[in-house]
Amino acid sequence: MTTAPIAGRPIAPPIAAVRPLQVATIDPTVNPFRSARIHAWTRGVLLVGPPKLGKTTFAGGAPRPVFVQADEAGLSVLPGETPHSIPTAWDRAPGSDPAEQTVIGLVRWILEGEHDYQTAVIDTVNRVELLLWRWICKIGQVDSIEAFGGGYGKGYTRALEEVNRLIDLLHACKLRRGMHWIAISHQTVKNAKDPTQDDYERAMMQMNEKSAAAWEGAADTIIYAQPEIQTTDHINKDQKGERRKVEITGRTEATVYKWMYPR
Repeated sequence: MTTAPIAGRPIAPPIAAVRPLQVATIDPTVNPFRSARIHAWTRGVLLVGPPKLGKTTFAGGAPRPVFVQADEAGLSVLPGETPHSIPTAWDRAPGSDPAEQTVIGLVRWILEGEHDYQTAVIDTVNRVELLLWRWICKIGQVDSIEAFGGGYGKGYTRALEEVNRLIDLLHACKLRRGMHWIAISHQTVKNAKDPTQDDYERAMMQMNEKSAAAWEGAADTIIYAQPEIQTTDHINKDQKGERRKVEITGRTEATVYKWMYPR
């Protein structure tokens, strides 16, 4: 087994050494729907929040995690022995280095390789999306994802197909290996217009909206992390309305947006 390109326990052999996907045979005496319940409590978790709130640290506390550490900023909070590898590309492309670590190659190894990890962590999907766009530009021989295939959104459509390919691999880790997966995302805040009430601000994933929707739909649980704040004083400033003075407590609040129980 070759070592990962950075410190930490190795997780990925050369891609050529990865065993091909095994095609399952069908046994008519076995009910596949009933037997699938063996992994009913494995979960896909989407964790969204601003930087420096402890998202990576939270994922590091999952059962036997292994990190696809696309965002190198998270390395500073990982314990030294946490298994991880840094991908430098989305997938192989013509002329690429055979030894290059890729997002798809690493997740496929987590699915197919010999290991005892229990949780696959993608940190972060925002950085992974950037690697994906670069890969699309490279295979399309264009300078911008918006120019891929002649434009008209074809680059984003191809990106969505690739995001779903990654999600399919993570789902396979759940169903075939009984693993959890955690996808970490930074957030942004956008104004939402609602004809039935006043406009409001909405926290959402900091990435293409169609790709974000794919991650949200794939996750069993969506957690939004926010810094805990407390009001320290109310300030009335003439006729401009009431203002609040707040301070950050240093703790993190988590709001569970979606929670799916196995049936």
